[in-house]
Amino acid sequence: VDRWEKEANAKIWLSEDGGKTFEKMLNIQSGAAVGWNFAIDKNENVFVSEYGYKQLPDNARRIYRSQDGGYTWEIVYSPKEKNDYHNHRIIIDNQNPDIIYQSVGDWRHHGILKSKDGGDSWTKVISGIHPTGALQFDDYILWSLDNYPGPGIAWHDKKTDTIKSIYHL
Repeated sequence: VDRWEKEANAKIWLSEDGGKTFEKMLNIQSGAAVGWNFAIDKNENVFVSEYGYKQLPDNARRIYRSQDGGYTWEIVYSPKEKNDYHNHRIIIDNQNPDIIYQSVGDWRHHGILKSKDGGDSWTKVISGIHPTGALQFDDYILWSLDNYPGPGIAWHDKKTDTIKSIYHL
C-alpha cells in the first residue's frame, strides 16, 4: 500500500520467481501503511515500519525485522506513545548495516530514532524536527521536513547525530 486506511490490513508478499507467483509472508493487522517504509541491508535483513493510524488503541507503529530474507518476522520496536505518532522513513546506514535510522513524527513525538545494533534496541537521537523523507550520503542525511519547525530540509550529521542546519522553504 502507499497510504493508510484505518480499517485495512497490510500484507507483505514474497516472490522468488521474478514476480510470477507470490507467497504472503506477513499480515500487519491494525490499519497501516508500509509501502514506503522498507529497508534492506547487504545481508538481506529486511526492515518494515508501520506508518500507523495515529490514534489506534493497539499501538500500530511498530518496526518489524526479518533476518532470513522475509520468511519470518519479529517486532523490534513498538513505541510507548499511544497518540500523535507515525513512522515515516526507515534507513539503513550506507557505511554500517548495524546502524538504522527511523524518522518519526506527528505533533508532539517527532524526531529521529537510531539503532546501533541492527534493530535490537532504539534510542531517540534527535528531537524538534518532523522528518518525513530522506536522502542519505556517506556522512550525512538530508531529511525533508513536513510541518515542524516548518517545511524545509534538515542536514543531519551522522557522526555526531546532530542537526547542523535547517533550510526553510
